[in-house]
Amino acid sequence: MLGRDADVAIRYVATNARRRGRGGRRLFSIDGIPVIAGVTRRPIEWRQDAAVLGHRLLHDDDGRAWRSWFAAAGLGGFAGATHQYFSDYSLAVAAAQQGQGIVLGAPAFIERELRSGRLVQLGRTRVAFGTYWLLEARDRSTTAIRAVFSRWLDSEISRVSRL
Repeated sequence: MLGRDADVAIRYVATNARRRGRGGRRLFSIDGIPVIAGVTRRPIEWRQDAAVLGHRLLHDDDGRAWRSWFAAAGLGGFAGATHQYFSDYSLAVAAAQQGQGIVLGAPAFIERELRSGRLVQLGRTRVAFGTYWLLEARDRSTTAIRAVFSRWLDSEISRVSRL
């Protein structure tokens, strides 16, 4: 219970979650883009959503995120694709960096890899993953320190969103 064990909590609520977050303050939303290991010469076809076809799809879930992406892009081909499943997002991203396929990457989490060219975006379609929320205890004795933390958190989110 918030307030008993913690004064603040950051919670993630997936877009497809049955129970939406209640209360709290929205921090930011996360979306996903298809990314692949960077190469020196990027084919012009990589700018099209259809560029994902023919590549192994790397998953860190049960396939829902890629199914959503295919629907948003208006493409068929999910069922006929080769799939590889991982138990963790960072493992799927590492596999993409090693050239094992394409992953739906969250730009906020892979901005260094995108800037360096270790990963590059395929196509243009984005798909919503979820939203991060800040929850705070109602204890008045921690109001000042929570305000300092909240301002710092907002400045960090702002800094990253400008990248």
